[in-house]
Order: sequence, then C-alpha cells, then structure tokens
Amino acid sequence: MQVYAQILLQKIKLFSTVFFMVVCANLYAQVPLTDSLENLVTNKQTPDTTRVFALCNIARDIKGNNPNKAILKAKEATLLSRQINFLHGEALSLINTGEIYYEMGKHKEALEYWFQSIAVYKQMSVSEKAQEKALGLHGLTDNLIFISRLYCEIGELKNFEKHVAEAKEIMKNNPNEYSRLGWIGIEWAGCYYGNEKYDEAEKLYNDALESFRKVNDQYGTANTLANIGMLQNKRGNTDYALLSLNRSLELYKKVNSLDGQAWVNNIIGNIYNDANKLDLANKYFQEALENSIECNSIDFQINSLINLGVVYKKMDKSTESISYWKKAHALALKHSKPGYLITTSRNLSGYLEQKGDTKNALLYLRQMIAVKDSLNNSENMKAIGKLESQYDFDKEQAIQTSLHEQELSTQKAIAVAEQKQQNIILISVTIGLIIFLVFSIFLYNRFRITNKQKHLIAQQKELVMEKNKEILDSIKYAKRIQAAVLPAKATFNKLLPDSFIIYKPKDIVAGDFYWLEHKNDKILVAACDCTGHGVPGAMVSVICNNGMNRSVREHNITSPDEILNKTREIVVQEFDKSEESVNDGMDLALISFAYSGNKIALEFAGANNSILVARKDADDIEEVEGDKQPIGAFDDFKPYVKHQLVLNKGDMVYLFTDGYKDQFGGEEIYKNKSGKKFKGNRLKKLLLTIKDKNTEEQKQILEEEFDKWKGSLDQIDDVCAIGIRL
Repeated sequence: MQVYAQILLQKIKLFSTVFFMVVCANLYAQVPLTDSLENLVTNKQTPDTTRVFALCNIARDIKGNNPNKAILKAKEATLLSRQINFLHGEALSLINTGEIYYEMGKHKEALEYWFQSIAVYKQMSVSEKAQEKALGLHGLTDNLIFISRLYCEIGELKNFEKHVAEAKEIMKNNPNEYSRLGWIGIEWAGCYYGNEKYDEAEKLYNDALESFRKVNDQYGTANTLANIGMLQNKRGNTDYALLSLNRSLELYKKVNSLDGQAWVNNIIGNIYNDANKLDLANKYFQEALENSIECNSIDFQINSLINLGVVYKKMDKSTESISYWKKAHALALKHSKPGYLITTSRNLSGYLEQKGDTKNALLYLRQMIAVKDSLNNSENMKAIGKLESQYDFDKEQAIQTSLHEQELSTQKAIAVAEQKQQNIILISVTIGLIIFLVFSIFLYNRFRITNKQKHLIAQQKELVMEKNKEILDSIKYAKRIQAAVLPAKATFNKLLPDSFIIYKPKDIVAGDFYWLEHKNDKILVAACDCTGHGVPGAMVSVICNNGMNRSVREHNITSPDEILNKTREIVVQEFDKSEESVNDGMDLALISFAYSGNKIALEFAGANNSILVARKDADDIEEVEGDKQPIGAFDDFKPYVKHQLVLNKGDMVYLFTDGYKDQFGGEEIYKNKSGKKFKGNRLKKLLLTIKDKNTEEQKQILEEEFDKWKGSLDQIDDVCAIGIRL
C-alpha cells in the first residue's frame, strides 16, 4: 500500500485530463484558430462574431501566464456579444471567464459567471433553430459539469448532486452525448469515491459503463472497469475487483492503450502485493514497467519502479529493491516530480539507515524535507488565493497570519539551503584535490538553485502583498454594502430633524448598526450591537437587520416588545439552518413614539440594553433598563417587556450600544497601559451637562470626549449612539 495513494492520484489526474479535453473540445470546436488573433480583433474588416471567438481564444491561451489580462479579454468578448446580440458568443465568453476565475481559486466569481452563462444557454435551448438549440443544450451541460465539479471540490455534496442530476437529464436524451456522459460519470463517481460514499460511486460507475457500451466505446469501458475494480478492492471484494481489472486489461490491450495497461497492471500488482502474493505482484509490476517505457509515460515508469522496489524488499532482495528505488528517484529528479521524490527519498533514507549508512541516509532525508517544504509553500499560496471569496476571517488576522507563515517559510528555506552549503564545504575540506574539483562544480549548481529559490521566495512575498491588498479592497467593498443597509441620512433627517447619530466602527465594517422605520404613524428607532466586530460582526448584523425589517414590514408589528420577540424567532431560525452550533446574536435598545399635541407616547423594549431620558426640567438622567437576554439562542428565554413613558416636547432620548461606555482610557493611561472604562455613570453626567444644547453640538461634544478619553489606546469595540430631541 506504500504507493497506492499515488496510483489513486494518477487515476484522478487521468479523469481530470479527459474531463477538460472533452468539455474544452466542445466549447471551442467552432472557433477559428490562427496565429494572428490580435490582428483579427483590431482589424475593422473582421466580422464581429469572428472577433468574439478570437477574444475567447486569446483569453484561453494566456490565462495560465496572465489571468488578469485573460479576464479582460473574455469580458471584452462578452460586451461585444451583447452589443451585436450574439447569444452563443456571450455564453461562451461567460463560461470562459468563470473557468479563469476558477483556476485563480476565486470560486465565488467562477460560479457567478457560470450561472450567467447558463441563463444565456437556456434562451438558446428553446430556440426553433436546430443548431442554436443544440448549442444551447450542450452549453448547459458544460456549465453544469463545471459547477458540479467545483461543489465536489469544496465538499458541498447536495449542490453537487443537484447539478449532476440536471446535467444527466439533458445528456441522457441525446445519443450523441453518451460517450461524454460516460467520461463525466467517471468524474462524478470520483467525487463520491473521494468522500467515501461507495454505494453512490458504484451506481455512477455502472451508469458510465452503460453509456460507453451503447456507443461501443471500448477505451471508456476499459477505464470504467478499472475504476470499478479499484472500488471493489476498497470495499474488500478482492475476487470481484480482480475480475473487473482483468477485463479492463484485456480491453486496453485490444485498443492498444499502453498507458491504460500500465495503469491497470500497477493496480493489480498492488492488490497481489497487499495479499503477499509477491510473485504475481512482481509479474504485473514488470509488465506495467514495460508498458510505461514503451509509451514513454514517466509517471507510470516511476510508479512501477517504486512498486517493484517494495516487492523486492518484501522478498528480502535488498540489492534489487534499492536499484529500482534509485532508478525511480533519478527519473523523479530529472522530470521534477515532487510527490515521487518524497516517496523515493523516504524509502532510500530508511533503507540506508538500516544498513548503517547514516551519512547518505541523511542526504536523502534532507532532500525529502526540502521537497515537502516547497510543496507546502505552493499550497500556502493557493490557500491565500482563495481567501478573497471568504468573509469568515477578520482582515487583520488574515493579513498577519499570511505574512507570519510566509516569513517562517522564508527563514526555513534559507536555513535549509545554508545548512546544505555548510555540510558540503565541511566534507570538501577533508578530501583531495580531484574530489574538491568535482565538489566545486556541484557547489556551483547548488548556488544556482539557492538563487532560484530566493527569487521564488521574493515572487511569493510580492504575491502575498498583492493578495493582502485584494482582501482589504474586498472588505472596503463590504463596507459600502453595509452602508447601503443603514437608513439613509435624508430619511433620518426627514423623520427626526432634531437628532444626531454617532457611528464609529472599530474596523472597516462593524457589528453595530442603527435602524429606522416609519409604520402606522409610529417612528421606530434602534441602536443595535451584534456579536463581534469586523467582518464576522458585519455578517451577523445583516441577518439581524433583515430580521427586524421582516418583523415590521412582513408581519406589520409596531410594538417594540413584539418586534424583539419576532426578530429573535427569525434570527434563531436562520442560525438553526447551519449544521454547526451558532450562538451569535444581538443586543439592542428599540423605541417607538408618536406625537399627540405636546405629549409624546414613547414605548421601549430592550435586549441587554437600556435607554437614557433627559427631561427638560429634570436634574438627572433617567435610565430605563431592558431585559437581560439577547436576541438569539437563550436557555431561559422569556418574552420581552414593553415600557411606556409619557414625555414632553423638548425632552431628549439617548440610545447607546456598549462600545462608548466600555472604552478604556482616561488618566489611567498614564499610570498603566490599559487605562479604565468610561462607564455608564460618567456618560450620564456628561449627558446632563449637554442635554440643553442643540443636537449638533451634543454630537460634537460626545465625539470629542470619546477621543479625548481614548487617547493613544485602540478603540476596543464598535460605537453607535443616537440622540433624539422629541
């Protein structure tokens, strides 16, 4: 089983290659390929439809080296297609754009463009023109295949199955699609196989087998039988597995597929190796090696050599075992196969250590570690590319984590390179002039490799900085979206002309928000504080804001206590949809009031928050406390209590979240680093001194006092405050 994982990897690569060959061949079958695509685009005599195809081809050709430029070309093709009402060109350029974003790791954008492409292809699929209808149906399946593959990769099997079913429904009614349906079926089955859903995988493999047999596709049949054999072996049905694999091998011989024979011979050899039938395992591995040499497949050659080394080791034939592993190692080194380099280096290091050759064992061990480090760096960069579409991480955490990991990787790579050089120099000093000359050549090669590594590290660091900027831009865009959710200033000024709002997010986006509605002659105002701050707090605030809007707009509720009860019900329902436990929620103070002459009937309900009332002729600030329970999951929940007050015109009502009074600062900053909290009593005293001033002056004083109190310390939480003169 030592190299079985690499056989499975080879299988997956084979599926992916076939998958993209089939899909891309269909996508671009009608596109004229020339050596002067740019000239076609710029030439005014070129028909517009030809220019669209040329732009799509340019985007496809340069996406590997210059994805940003490729996206511009694809979008240019989309714009031109829409201008000339060319549906096929529009849909083709959209699927092209989605594929580029997918390869950049931007899954959200990829799905967006693929779904746009589906919408266009659906228009074509109902066309009365036979050719346009066929292109529409074919394009629909292409998009659904891409989408299902993406959902499989990220583990969303429900969405995967939904789009698989849609694609199969379209393809099964078209005999021309049977062969492609078989290959894509293998790809889909591989998703279930990788998620250990073997019953579902077996069904899809059998469906693929039926599709291939309908069109007498012997190559596809052989591939499917091999996969069925691997699946049955995984489930412990060894006899059934060998029967399917031998039938696959016969078909591969019939169609003269040497790489297929090499693949299946390696699988059968591994089954016999696991069963300790070493002579049979050796026989099939030798045949796999001969097949792979004849078809010049480096991967299968290395695989076969490693497998032979394992078998001979079990036979206690150390000389043959080490010989095969060294041949595999040399090929992996020559053709830059990092996965195989790790395996061969590990095997050789272990063998040499057992033999007492610790010096050479250490060299192979270090080589294995260096390759692993390189692969880890590559994986880190891919992960950073995907962070842009995820808002689950706070900005500063994402940036600092990425930079920290990059710095550690850089230091480790340099340390490994320097250690290698020191060891080489130490050895060279102890040997003669001739060996010293050989070593000098080797040192020069090492020096070139080290420079190449340093150049690669510099490129990676530049990419990290670029990604950090992209993440920050995304969060700034999220701020614009959150600002659109907040009540417009014009609406606030119209309904509450003598009022102020203080809104200070701790980060770019916030968990605090303010809310305003006008319903049935009542004005409803709230200051809300959702769990957390930054991106996570902002995401919770969207759900809570939506819950309050629905309570008023859909359920026609205007009583503050009932609004809070209904909002809690909606929020809990939303979080219950998650498979994980979510305990996030919201604290808030909500008031409603209506005018009746000089008297104002004010109603209030609160979740862990209170309101402050400053009557015109009073010498103190009146605090009305809310219920001690949040909007969200709460074990001992009770309905919220409504408080009713009668106020006079000119009285002030204040709504605060806890960010203002919880801010650390004051004179204690100079005594210790942390300072002390502002606290509610100090806030009441401050309001008492400013309640008779106009609201604009009150706002200015509150902001200045907050900044003065905070001093050089960081803001610890979002701040939201509302003052209303009734």
